[in-house]
Amino acid sequence: MEKIENFSSDLIAKQQDAIRRVNEMQRISQEKIKAQAKTLEKQQKTVPATSYSTPPKIDSEKLLLIALIVFLISEGADTMLIIALVYILL
Repeated sequence: MEKIENFSSDLIAKQQDAIRRVNEMQRISQEKIKAQAKTLEKQQKTVPATSYSTPPKIDSEKLLLIALIVFLISEGADTMLIIALVYILL
């Protein structure tokens, strides 16, 4: 009977320790998130918004066509086929 009580008290102590460690990790991660947010906020204030330009997006179909054209050129495919694919790409 004493072993069961020791086991359950050990289990409760381990659970409480685990909860304490989880809470500590959450606190640390929240502090890091806040610090990163402050750093990002400072960077955004110091860098003018016009310096950021978004690159043009290439959709997956165009990317696939470009890959196919490059592959066909490397394999020495028919020139008319490559020209036709370039025309489709445009």
